[in-house]
Amino acid sequence: MKAGFEARARARREKEKEREEKEREERREEAERETDLQGWAQRMRQEHEVMLSWLDIWQSLRRFSVDSHEQDQRTRAEESRPE
Repeated sequence: MKAGFEARARARREKEKEREEKEREERREEAERETDLQGWAQRMRQEHEVMLSWLDIWQSLRRFSVDSHEQDQRTRAEESRPE
């Protein structure tokens, strides 16, 4: 029973640390936006472009995977057909 209590307490402390870190990051980002709007906007655009390129890559890989899987199924079906 004590171990469960300690585990929950540890989880609460970790969650609190994560919340504090998120708040610090939000404050830092807000300060950067207020002091260097042009630089902040440029960084946001770059991050957005990176995300879009990763999305394109992911979609291409997914399409390739689905196409390969469909081709494998067709090949197996053709091979299993009685002659």
